[in-house]
Amino acid sequence: MRTEDVKTARLTDHNKTFRKKLSRSRILFEVTALVAVVFATAGIVIGLTFGDSQSSVIRKCKEKLIESEAALICSSHQYISSLLIQLQTLKNPGVDIGSIESEASQGLVEEKITPVQRLGSDLLAGMIESGLFGSELAVFVLPPDAAGLEEPTVIMSSDDNYIFRELPPGLEDIIEMNESENRPFRARVDLDNSYELMPDGISAVGLDGEYLVTAFKFRPTPSMGEIWYFDFTPIQEELSSVDSFYQAERRNINRNLILVGAVTLIALIIISFFILSYLIRKKITRPIDELAMAAEEVMAGNLEMEVPVRKGEEFEKLKLTFNEMLAGLRNILHISSDGIAADRHSPAEEPSDKKKEITIHRWGRLSILVQMTILICALFIAAGGSGFALFLNSQSRLVEKSKEKLIQSEARLISTGHDFLANTIVEILKLQGVTGDISQEQFVFFQAVMNRTLCPAQVHSNMLLEDMIENGLLGTEAAVIVSPIVPGAVPEPLVVMSNDDEYIYMEVPESLVELAELPAGSDEPYRKRIDGGNSYMLVENGVPEMGITGRQLVASYLFIPDPEAKPLWLFDFKPMDEEINSLDSYYSLEKRKADIFLGLVSSGFLILLALITFFILSYLIRTRITRPIDELAGIAEQIMDGNLDVEVSVRKGEEFEGIKTAFNEMLKSLRDIIEKSTNH
Repeated sequence: MRTEDVKTARLTDHNKTFRKKLSRSRILFEVTALVAVVFATAGIVIGLTFGDSQSSVIRKCKEKLIESEAALICSSHQYISSLLIQLQTLKNPGVDIGSIESEASQGLVEEKITPVQRLGSDLLAGMIESGLFGSELAVFVLPPDAAGLEEPTVIMSSDDNYIFRELPPGLEDIIEMNESENRPFRARVDLDNSYELMPDGISAVGLDGEYLVTAFKFRPTPSMGEIWYFDFTPIQEELSSVDSFYQAERRNINRNLILVGAVTLIALIIISFFILSYLIRKKITRPIDELAMAAEEVMAGNLEMEVPVRKGEEFEKLKLTFNEMLAGLRNILHISSDGIAADRHSPAEEPSDKKKEITIHRWGRLSILVQMTILICALFIAAGGSGFALFLNSQSRLVEKSKEKLIQSEARLISTGHDFLANTIVEILKLQGVTGDISQEQFVFFQAVMNRTLCPAQVHSNMLLEDMIENGLLGTEAAVIVSPIVPGAVPEPLVVMSNDDEYIYMEVPESLVELAELPAGSDEPYRKRIDGGNSYMLVENGVPEMGITGRQLVASYLFIPDPEAKPLWLFDFKPMDEEINSLDSYYSLEKRKADIFLGLVSSGFLILLALITFFILSYLIRTRITRPIDELAGIAEQIMDGNLDVEVSVRKGEEFEGIKTAFNEMLKSLRDIIEKSTNH
């Protein structure tokens, strides 16, 4: 085979290898890796920000839950205090209520529990045993200066061990705090009620763990001195349950965020890879291929060809320089063959052309850099927008679950009062002599129901229920006692006792019957059976059949007044419009704060990433593209000046390794051509 054929075959193989290298552009993988790192970093930072925002919402939800529970307990203090005093007077008909303070003072001096204190303490013990609010301890306290006391002292307690003890440190601060001292988990509810969450319990009375302490100051009669009432509700288990609840929700949300984030990251990497591949192929690979093909033509001896130049393209200057180089080579060959000096370009024109070419060159360098940066920022904004939308959705779900948990907590608290309330009403009726022989009382009662009249037990019960509503017990606005169907006496469920006479003998709506008979396995949002006797539901539009409007928390309780008596249903209705609207406003405000914070952090981080990405891309393009182009352009200009002995420096593995090698081979071929032409 001839030497020229061998050379041609070698150059053809070289160019095939060169094109393969071009198809595996390193800058494409480097930029794609940069995109992946940028998105992964952004995902981690925004994920941490999301987590911090979630923690803030969860903390606020817990704060609101405690506040709601405390307000509910405090709303009952007035009624409970008056009820206990009423029971005291009924159980001690000869004891004047005004003598309680003097007897307590006497007991303090002698450190001996008086009959009045004994009775009061027994009533408090009974209240705790009934499970009211889940409280573990309740005490009545005489403040300083009462009966010559120097320190607040317990005069009645559900636990005898605490009678005559001084009030533990810190509790006096709760009852005497003013509204300016309100803070999370510690606040004054109204003029007489306040509360505080004690995370470490009250060691002075042997209560360990987290406790919600509610305080109430009142005067049993206008002539009596002030008395303080405290109850202590263990809340550690409930808060642990709330924490577990929120952590489970948070894990679900985070799992979804991570899953969606991972899928989004993969999708964005694939999208960016193909878009970058298109950009690099159009802006870099195609111009290089055209230059390589031109070099191949020159090596084959064709000096009449010209590289196509597209205005504004990335390699416009290099292509123009290459074409000028070929024109110069043609002149050199013409001089070599004819011995006639060829005119060079006009010196007057050169600076202008150079300036134009340099301007184009600089814009060419900037063009792909700006396009890549815009692409990455656009993808980041798209990913951030979808992530932000997902976060808002998860946050809304978290808030909705928080409202559900809060209403469930309120329903539980209301339900703890049902047993105490029902038993207390029965006890008062017995003490008042209204009830006696159960069989006789039931006969009178059912006769009254059939005749649509009221028997004494109903009248007195109605008064007790009315007093309960007027005193704001549990924040309820209506309470009714219902008799279910009793063959031969009550043909359908009827209201038989109520705080409002308008409800008496009203047929009970089917929805309330379903609530009272709710199966134990039922556990729907806002509708649930709490235990064997209690269930609740939140109704959005009230109970129109009874004229009760607006959102209502309806709690039901099945109780049997006496082992020989027929069962009855107790329903109470707590209006929730104002509270839920307040919750919505509260959570909306918290969400807005979190969203603003998240938006600011994300925007700042986006700007930072855009800058970092811009400078990294600038470095990559400068080292991978701009520097090799400048080297090729410089060599081409030297060739135009007639210097064919130059050689392009080739760095192994660089982006332009193939075309630089081809360029050197082309120069070698040109030198051979010129040498042959000169010799001939």
